[in-house]
Amino acid sequence: MPSPRPSVPRLESRYRRDDRWIFYGRVRLYRDRLAFFEVRWTGPHRFDVPLTAITDIDWWSGHRDVNLQLDIDGQPALHLHVDGPGLWKHEIDGLRGKQLRTQGDLPGDRPASAAA
Repeated sequence: MPSPRPSVPRLESRYRRDDRWIFYGRVRLYRDRLAFFEVRWTGPHRFDVPLTAITDIDWWSGHRDVNLQLDIDGQPALHLHVDGPGLWKHEIDGLRGKQLRTQGDLPGDRPASAAA
């Protein structure tokens, strides 16, 4: 089966944040980034987080508040409530692994003499 086109999101969900009140939030997972769209008191805002910038992901089930935490290199962690947090973690980890293997950043991708 062919991979989805880059412009087609792999996952999509409404979200809430714990650090600010938003009227509406939607996050989309693409092959290389998370694309956020939210409406705040100050109007609509968009921002992207490259998957390579995500250093760790934690998720919890059964919570009505935060159920997904994204640790981002050089930025404060994002604490979100999304639909299906375990699926988000699984998909993001899978895509991050592909990107790291492509970039040669995994220890197994180096010759044995360079890894020692």
